[in-house]
Amino acid sequence: LWSFVRNASGATLNPTTGLYTAGGTTGTVDTIRARDDRGTPGIVSDDLIGQAQVHVISAADIAQAGRAIIVAGTRSADMPA
Repeated sequence: LWSFVRNASGATLNPTTGLYTAGGTTGTVDTIRARDDRGTPGIVSDDLIGQAQVHVISAADIAQAGRAIIVAGTRSADMPA
């Protein structure tokens, strides 16, 4: 199950598939969380698979950079919210 922790750009997110489309407000950060509802009932942290932060940039910034940068990691106890 996919959900927003923060939706600063006005993005859309399909809660079943996780399909994310950034919104129109650039210079913001959206935070997306993935959960598995098969974890221990009543223990929210047990359901957490991971989360990602998406830095929403403008089309002009994309054209100037000429590429996208993707940073990925694993779940840790000090994962930012």
